[in-house]
Amino acid sequence: MTANLLGGFIQRLDRLRKYGFGSLAIFCEEPKLEVAAVWLFRGADVPEEMQEVDDYTNYNWKKLDHNSAEDKKLVEDYFAWDGSFGGRPAFSQGKIFK
Repeated sequence: MTANLLGGFIQRLDRLRKYGFGSLAIFCEEPKLEVAAVWLFRGADVPEEMQEVDDYTNYNWKKLDHNSAEDKKLVEDYFAWDGSFGGRPAFSQGKIFK
């Protein structure tokens, strides 16, 4: 059900395809799940196409520092779907937006 919610979120982002790339992940197991993602956008800010999607406000957004070794490792973990994911619980499944 959570994977379906992420799939619906990705479907509503069709206008964002030329501006962004995202790796969305689901952590833990039923019934307590956690969703997190790493997004790569063209430009310095979150594009309007992303902000216009209803689900945008359901998530906490944080800008990563590309000079930080910790943030680089986090991006690597999410793009490879392997690693510690910044200390999150066990990886369950994920979706890619491209």
